[in-house]
This record gives sequence, structure tokens and C-alpha cells, in this order.
Amino acid sequence: MDSRLFFAVALCLLQVTRGLQFTLDRDMISTQGGRPACGVLSCVQRGHDSSSTTPSPQIDDGNYSTPVSTVTRMAIYKTDVDSPGAQRDSRKPFLVASVNSQQPRVSRVANAIKVDGRLETSTTSIRLELFNQEDCRAEFTCQLVAVDAQGRELVRTSHLLQQPSSSASHSAGGQGWTPAVAMHLVDLAQDLNTNMQLMRSAMDDFRDRLGGVEDKVATSENGLSGGLKNLENRMEDKMERLEDKVNHLENKFSSTETNILNKIEETSVDKSFTNKINFLEAKLENHVGHYNNDDISMLWSNVTKINTNVASLKPFIQSVIDDNYKSIKAEMRKRANRLKDNLHAAFIQPLLNTTNNITTIMNNQFYMLSHRIDERFTDMFDSINESVIHTRSSFRDTVTAMNISDANEVAAVVRDILTPKTCSKGMISLLPQPSYPYPVVKPSSGDIPAVPYLCDTVTDAGGWIIIQRRTTGNVDFYRNWADYKKGFGALDDDFWLGNDNIHAITSSGIYELRIDLRYNGKAAFAHYDRFALANEQEKYRLTLGPHDGTTGDSLVRHRNKPFSTYDRDNDDWSDNCAMDYHGAWWYESCHDSNLNGKWGEAVDKGPRWSHLSNADPVSFSEMKIRRV
Repeated sequence: MDSRLFFAVALCLLQVTRGLQFTLDRDMISTQGGRPACGVLSCVQRGHDSSSTTPSPQIDDGNYSTPVSTVTRMAIYKTDVDSPGAQRDSRKPFLVASVNSQQPRVSRVANAIKVDGRLETSTTSIRLELFNQEDCRAEFTCQLVAVDAQGRELVRTSHLLQQPSSSASHSAGGQGWTPAVAMHLVDLAQDLNTNMQLMRSAMDDFRDRLGGVEDKVATSENGLSGGLKNLENRMEDKMERLEDKVNHLENKFSSTETNILNKIEETSVDKSFTNKINFLEAKLENHVGHYNNDDISMLWSNVTKINTNVASLKPFIQSVIDDNYKSIKAEMRKRANRLKDNLHAAFIQPLLNTTNNITTIMNNQFYMLSHRIDERFTDMFDSINESVIHTRSSFRDTVTAMNISDANEVAAVVRDILTPKTCSKGMISLLPQPSYPYPVVKPSSGDIPAVPYLCDTVTDAGGWIIIQRRTTGNVDFYRNWADYKKGFGALDDDFWLGNDNIHAITSSGIYELRIDLRYNGKAAFAHYDRFALANEQEKYRLTLGPHDGTTGDSLVRHRNKPFSTYDRDNDDWSDNCAMDYHGAWWYESCHDSNLNGKWGEAVDKGPRWSHLSNADPVSFSEMKIRRV
């Protein structure tokens, strides 16, 4: 089977197993009145009753599937197709139908679309009968909002994308449309391909590093092999010399044994006894006549005893010599073994210890190198800070020593020099700001924006333009459209920079957004890698990128929504969200965040961030943007 076909089938099977089913049936359907529908669009979520014994459906949050306890809202959005080659990002979706806990049933016919939706304990569904061909060629999005068993709000979005295709099976021989495809499956495949490429790159880099380590290990092994070989040669030489000494000693013992035996055989004792016997025999012969037979018998008896004693003496002497030889040989072997042990302790064991130490050193080299680099960077930044402090101190001392009358003029010139003219990442503020929390940037003619603004030079390498700040509650944020357009408040207190100014900044390049918050003494932040506001004609519509940070995403619900004030109701709700919740925001119907709400007000009407404070107000908020 072709690998691409197998991958597509796997993606389809993955989509079918999800709890949310989003389909488009393009078969012609006759309805009451005889008017045929070109297609039927259905979005269904089944089995979300928390009291049921059946397994709960799941919502995919991007990394894993989470069981659903309660579905609170389902909505279908439509994106018109201007032409087959139009870009997806250039088209804007709008709401077609929705059901929620306040409006659990809907049934109507409008704009050539028949809507039938209901939110029940076991099933949530919206069914659209489409009568216009343009609607049957449009792209649709089904959004499901639910709450899991821990009370967390989860959002699942499924897209249906149709591609034009030519087919001979069409009646007019013209252009047709392929079946709808879930967009998140395509995105999933693209993300998987990107991750595989990154993984291959990381593996190549790891192989290169591993190759370098292997080269170092091979070099160390070669050095160790050479050292071991040299030590083996020295050990062999010493063992050969030791064996020569032992052989020499054995030869000496053999020679000594032979000499002793020879000397014993030729001992003077034997000669003395022989001479005495001969002398006695001679005397016997000379004096035999003088002795009787008894005397002669006694004499021969004594001679026999003497010969017997001499014969018994030889084995005793031989035994003494053998015992001495064995003890000397055993002692020499003990000394040879002790010499071997001493050689092992003096050479072999230190070499093994050295090998283990080299391995430990090689394992610690990477950590030591990283630690030294961190220390050098820390020293460098400390040196820079000390240099700045020293420069300030030296300048103040110099001005004091000059004792000139126009010191105020010099200070003004220096303040103008040290005041930042732009706000960018990595900048350092050299001028203290006693009246403001951050340096004030006063732009030159033609700069964007054209009004003074605060620049956060500290947070995450600095370069953040503050567009909203609430910390005292001294400024009323329940304002009309015109006030939010031009901005209000004071830079040394609470303020809104102005939608026109924010649009001018974000339209000049790519910007990211950071929102710093405090609630019950706890600090947190949310970060989005893309942020932009449209112009006033597009009602300052919000563009938002992916989220990260130390608190949850309470702004995703407001993505692609227009800005609303109490005198400009642009939300998706039948009532006025800005008026009901006493604020101004990119409301949907209505909000998960309301940072421009009434200061200190609870029950969703205050400056709220649901993932941090639930329905309560935060005690500090600061929205800031930075050029990427």
C-alpha cells in the first residue's frame, strides 16, 4: 500500500475515534416545499451526561484526550469561498448557528439555511440544510466548549475544508468538489512532518557530538593501550630476571647438595674409623698371641657396632639436608609471590584507578564547561552593571566639582541624551524614572506611535511597549468608543494607550503580547507569540498567536473578535456584553477575560482572568507588546 494512502487512512481513523463528529453530506435532499438542499452539515457530540455509566466522550486539547463532564456551548462558523484559488487567511468566518446552556434549542430558516440545534444531557448537535451552492462550497468550523470533571473549560474546534477538482463524472463536465476534510488533520500531518525534520536534525547533531566523544575515547584508549603494553613489557622483563634468580638459587642448592654428599662420602669420620680399624687389625695381628678367644670375640663385637653406627649416620645426614633444601625453596617461593603482589599494588592497581579517573573526568567535562560559561556571562553582566554605576558616579562627581551655574542645563542635556528614543529588546535604561514605573519614550516626528509611551526595559530582556496598565483603580475604564480609540489615563497611573495607536504599532511589523497579572499576592503571566489589531473600519479585530506562560489561556475565546464598548455593540450575544459586564473588550458572548472591567468588582464584572482568578478581579494587570 502507498505510504501516503496509509497515512491518510490512519488520520481518518484517528478523527472517527474522537467524540466530536463533523460531517457534510452533499447528496441532493428534498425538503418540505419541494426545494432541494445541496447538502446537509452535521456537528454532533454524543454521550456527555456525567451521570451515565458509559465512558465519557473526550476532547483533544492538543497533547492528550480529556473526558468531558458537561458541554456548555456548540457553534458553527462559515467561511465564504470567493474563488477556488483564494487564500484561506484572507477570508473571515462568521457565526451561522449556536446552542448553549442559556439557549439549548434553536430552529429557524434564514439566509437559505435551515438550522436545527439542541443541547441535551446525552447529545449536543447542530444540523444545517444548505440550499445555496455557494454555501455547499464554503468552509465550515464546528467549535465545542465543555467543562471537565475538575471544572476546567476545554475547547475543541473541527474544520471542514473542500478542494475543487475536475471529474468526468460531473454532469456538465465542469468543476466539482472533493469531500470535506478536517483541517486539523492536515495541520497534524504538517506538524508531524516538521517534528520529524527537527528530530532528524537533532539526531544528526547528536551523531556529530557522539563522533567527537568517540574520537576522544579512542585517543584515550590508544594512550592507555600504549601504557599497558609498556607496563606489560616491564613486568615480563622483571619476571624473567626473577625466574633467572630462582633458577640460579636452585642450581646453587643442587651444587651444594652434591658437595655435601661428596664430602660425607669422603668424610674424615669414615677415614678415621677405617684407620682405627686397620690399626686395630694390625695390633690384633701383632698381639693376637697375647689374647685369648674371648677377648678376640669382644673386640670383633665392638668393631661391628662401630660399623653399624657409621651406616646409620648416613640416612640421618641425608634427611637433614633434604629438609633444609625444601624449607629454603619454600621460602624463596613465598618471597617471589610477595614480589608479584608488590608489583600489582605498585603498578597495576594505580593504572586501573587512573583509567576510572579518566572516565569520570570525561563525564564531568561537559558540566564543568557549561558552568564556566555561565559564570563568565554572569561576570560579564556584573562588570557591565558596575561600569554603568561607576560612570554615573564619576559623572555626578565631575559635575559637582565643576560647580557651574548652569548645572540644570547640563542635567537637562544629559537627561535628553540618556532618555531612550525607541523601545527594543536588549536595551538598557541608564536614566532613573522617579515619576514613572518605566522609562518614558518621547518619539520624534514621524515615529510610530506618535504619542509618548512607557517602555519596560527589565522584563524578559526588555523592549516591551505598555499598552494597558491597571494597578490603582484611579482611572475609570468604562469609556465610550471614542475614548478607547484615542486612549486615556496617565502614564504614571492607570491608562489605555489607544486602539488607533496600538493598530499603528502592530501594523508596522510582527509583534508579540505579554500580559502580567497578580491575584491574591500571586504573580503570573500569559504570552502570545503573535498580536495585532485591525483598523477602525474592521472594528479593531483581534489577531492572536499560540499561548504559553505561567497561567492558562483566557484570551483564546476572543481571538478574531471585534472590539466592543457600551456604545458600539459588536459581540455575538443578543445583549450588550460591554454594558452588562461594565467594560470594553473583544467580547464573544461574553468573555473568559475582561481586563478593562470595573475595578474591584466581582461576579465577572471586574478585571477578570478566568484561569487565574475565576470570576474575581485581579489586583494588577499590564498588557505589553514587543517587536519580534
